Amino acid sequence: MKKLVIALFVLVCLVQLAVPSKMIMDQENVLQAGKEYKFRTAPVDPYDPFRGKYVTLSFEANRYTLANDTTWEKAQDVYVLLGTDSAGYAIISEVRHEAPTETGVDYVLAKVNSAYSDQLNIDYPFERFYMEENKAPEAEKRYREANRRNNTQQEAYAVVYVKEGEAALKDVMIDGVSLRDLAK
Repeated sequence: MKKLVIALFVLVCLVQLAVPSKMIMDQENVLQAGKEYKFRTAPVDPYDPFRGKYVTLSFEANRYTLANDTTWEKAQDVYVLLGTDSAGYAIISEVRHEAPTETGVDYVLAKVNSAYSDQLNIDYPFERFYMEENKAPEAEKRYREANRRNNTQQEAYAVVYVKEGEAALKDVMIDGVSLRDLAK
């Protein structure tokens, strides 16, 4: 009986190690083999842009104009097909109810934030940029400054890797410099 209890304990420990390890390996796989997209950031509500140890991100490429389609609902899963504009920043090329079956199409599984009239607003799964706690206040300050509506001096964007519907946020850049480095 004692051997069974020990064996069950060891099994539970292994499962507890395997689950987070698998999640980390999946994210690393996306970062290693995925395609890089730069998402321009947008201004965030100045009263609550930072919670705990992460910066809340907002993106310019989160709105899509619909063509007479009223079948979208809040919190619904959507497949956002990505492309790039002439400057190399991510844009939404199409939004679908089902995952694309074509090869070579980069897409992200996201959620509908709101759908009204002919506009669909998207919530991406990479809207939080986690940081060290002591660097967070300075990072928040720099991010807000770079994303002020009248700030045309600084360019802010998130570096996101995409592979087969999965996305991994690698970094947030302001004028080509990592937000982590700016917050030191």
